[in-house]
Order: sequence, then structure tokens, then C-alpha cells
Amino acid sequence: MKIIVAYGSLGKIFHMKEFSDELEKLNVTVKLVHDSDYSRGFPSKRVLDWFEGDKKFKILISDFRPDAIFVDRQSHFAIHSINSKIPTFVLLRGHYWQEYYWAMKTMGGNLKNRLLIWFRNRITEKVFSEATAILPICEYLEQVVKEHHPNQNTGIFFEGVNSEIWYHTKKIELEHPAVGLVQDANWWGKTKELLILEDVLKKMPNVKFYWAGDGLYRQKINFVINSHHLKIFFKKINITRSKYSQYVLL
Repeated sequence: MKIIVAYGSLGKIFHMKEFSDELEKLNVTVKLVHDSDYSRGFPSKRVLDWFEGDKKFKILISDFRPDAIFVDRQSHFAIHSINSKIPTFVLLRGHYWQEYYWAMKTMGGNLKNRLLIWFRNRITEKVFSEATAILPICEYLEQVVKEHHPNQNTGIFFEGVNSEIWYHTKKIELEHPAVGLVQDANWWGKTKELLILEDVLKKMPNVKFYWAGDGLYRQKINFVINSHHLKIFFKKINITRSKYSQYVLL
């Protein structure tokens, strides 16, 4: 059996490489690829992407001849996979529909952005409705999927953490008492919860807060806190590459 495993971002290749390795232990032939290297289309910031389409994807399929395709996001690659009539399995790590709501609410302030988000949502919903199965990472997300696509096939795809392959570096010397927060800042639905620090810092002035995370809305969080003359200790976490070219927080 031959399977293509397509990852969307360098931040996820770590999990997809582990998955591919486990499949190969079961005598499955796996080709791990970056989806956008083989499939592009509209909408995209690069106009040339609109015309490249599935040319490279078709070559990939012709050369490898997969029995199934596993994708970790709802992209043009997933659409081209579905259109090729190859069984397509879609990994779902988060509450997409909340992400879409917050994207419209926070980034859809002008017509151009709203149209871009809307077109991307059309692609996503087509992938969800026509894929062979959706594989959420927990039971809660499976229930969410059933609310939006009640007739779709689903199954839980658990992801764990293997500390044996972590790369270690010099430890950060913390000032105590300390509280550590691990949270990215890439969509407002989650990031806005950090605004509670505005009240917490007032009540706990002697505690150092360490935030491991970054993203589109980090400055917005810092601005709110700084506007009240409160001090937040932001330590930029070092990153390095593992043998799988995964960016790892240390």
C-alpha cells in the first residue's frame, strides 16, 4: 500500500514525520510532502499561484500512484486530492468554525480581506464535505464536526508528545515566583484570554510571568498591558531545528 502524507506548515512536519515512520513500520510505502510545493490556486497572495493549479500535483500522483492521501489542512492540495478520486483523509487539530468566525471578526474589516477569508472558507467546507473522512484529534472536535457535517465519516486521531527526540539547550534562568504561559497569538478567539493578565498582574505584582508564544496579536496583548503601566516580562524563546526540520520551542 502507498500513501502520500502532506503537511501544511513546518511547525507540523514533526508530527507528520512520526506518523509516516509508524506507517512504514507496517510496511506501508509513504511519501511525505509539503502540500504547497505541489498544489496552489486561488485565493493566494501570489497571483502566479492562481495559474499553477494542480500541474505538479498530477505529476506527483502519476509518479507515485498512491492508494490514499492524508492531509493536515484544508488546502488546494486536499481539493485536488478529492477531485482525483483518491481516498482523502483530513486531520483536524482545532475548532475550524470558531477560527473562521474570529478571522471574519478581527481581520475582515475591509472587503478585500472578507472576500479572501470567504473564498478560503469555501475551499475548507468543500474539503470537509467531500473528503473520505475527517480525523479530529479529540472527542470534543469530533462532536463539533458532526454538528457541521453530520453525515461525514470521522475517527479520533490522537497525537502525543515524545520527549526523547527533543533537542536540549541552555536553560533559561527564571526569576521566582514565576508562572509560565504557553499560548500562540495567531487567532483572537484564543489570544484574547491573555487579557486577563491585566487584572492578574495588578493583584500579583511580585510574580514574574513568562509567555512562550508569538503571533499576529502579541503586540496587541502587550499594548493593553503596557497602557495600564503594568510590566510584563516577555522572554523570546530560542528556536532550533531538529533532524526533521521542525522548529522546536526550548
